[in-house]
Amino acid sequence: MIIKKDCALYAGSRPCTPNKLHGATCPACRFHTRDFGPAVLIIKLDAAGDVLRSTALLAGLRKKAGAKARICWLAASDSLPLLARNHYLDETLDAGKPEILRELLTRKWRSVYCLDNSPEAAAYCALARSGEKHGFSLSKSGALEALDPKAAYWLELACFDQMKKKNRLSYQEIMRRICGVGKISRPVFAVPAAELSGARKLLKKAGAERIIGVNTGSGSRWPKKMLAPQDTIKLCRQMLESDPKCAVALLGGPLERKTHRAIAAALKSRRVIDTGNNNSFARFAALVRSCDAIVCGDTLALHTATAVGTPAVALFGPTSIHEIHDYDGLVLKLAPKLSCLCCYGNCAKKRHCMNSLPLATIIQAVKTQLVFKRNWRGK
Repeated sequence: MIIKKDCALYAGSRPCTPNKLHGATCPACRFHTRDFGPAVLIIKLDAAGDVLRSTALLAGLRKKAGAKARICWLAASDSLPLLARNHYLDETLDAGKPEILRELLTRKWRSVYCLDNSPEAAAYCALARSGEKHGFSLSKSGALEALDPKAAYWLELACFDQMKKKNRLSYQEIMRRICGVGKISRPVFAVPAAELSGARKLLKKAGAERIIGVNTGSGSRWPKKMLAPQDTIKLCRQMLESDPKCAVALLGGPLERKTHRAIAAALKSRRVIDTGNNNSFARFAALVRSCDAIVCGDTLALHTATAVGTPAVALFGPTSIHEIHDYDGLVLKLAPKLSCLCCYGNCAKKRHCMNSLPLATIIQAVKTQLVFKRNWRGK
C-alpha cells in the first residue's frame, strides 16, 4: 500500500489520526495535508520567563520565514505549557526527551535560531542539520561561541559585568537583531476561556472595583528580585488603606506558600486574595490578565503581564532594568538610585536595592498604570 510520507499527519510508528478515527488510507485520503514548506527551528531552553518573553520575536520570524514555513520551537519540558496555543508555532519539541536527537540529526532545517548562550542549547544548534544558523553554537573544541557579531554582543554582556551595566538595549532588541527581524511585538499566550472565567470568579469574591496583583516571588537564583515578605506586607497594607475600592491578589508559586500565609495573617482582610500556589501556567496567566495592574520583580509574572496585556509596575535591583522592554508604557520600571544596581548577585547589605524604593513611589506607579489601562488600546 502506498504511504504518503509528505503528509503533515504522517507518523510512521503508529496509525495517523484519520486512519484511527475513519479508517482512511493514503491512496485516496481526503484528510491528506501536504507538509508545509521549509522548517525553521528555534532553540530556547532557558527559564520559563525567558522563553515567554522570546515569543515576542515570533511575528517577525513568521514574516521572515514565509506563510508556508513550518516553525518549530525546542524548549525544556517545563516551558512547553508557555508555548501552547501559540498561533505562530506549528510544532514544539521537548528537549527532555531522548528522541530529540533523532529530530536534530535527521531532519533538514532551512534555518536555526539558537537564542540561548548555554552549552546545552548550543550543542543542539551544533547538531541540527542546517546551512543557516544564528545565535550560539559550539566550536570544534566544544566551547560556546557566537555565530555572528550581533550574537557576540549578548555573549559579551554575559561575560563582563562592566558591559552589562552599560548596556541600554532591551533583550528583545538584541534578539531581534540576532534573528534579523523587524518590529518587536508583545509576547504571545492565548489564555483559555475556561481558565479566565475561573480566575475572574475567584477575584470577584473580594467585592472590589479594582484588583492589584502582587507577585510575591523572585525565584531562588536572585532572591532580591522582589520585595522581602515584610516589605510586601507593608506595601499591601498601604495600598488597601490608600484605596478602599481595591483588593490585592497574591500571585506566586510553591516557594511562596509561606509568604502568602504570612501576608494574609498579617492583614486579615477579605480584600486580600490568595490565588494559590499550585496553579498551572494557563491559570496563572488568567489570574494576571484578570488584574487591573500588577506589581512584580523581573520575573515570569512580568513577562506574563506583557503577554496578556496587564499593566505592570516592575521593580529592579540585581538585574538589568534596561533589558526589559516597556512596550510603550505597558511596563513601568522602578529602581532605586544606587550605584551597585545590576550586580546579578545577592548581597548581604542591610540597606539593599530592594528595600530602598519608597513604598509611596510604588503605590503612585500603580495608580499611573491604572490610568494607563483605561487609555490603552492594546497595541
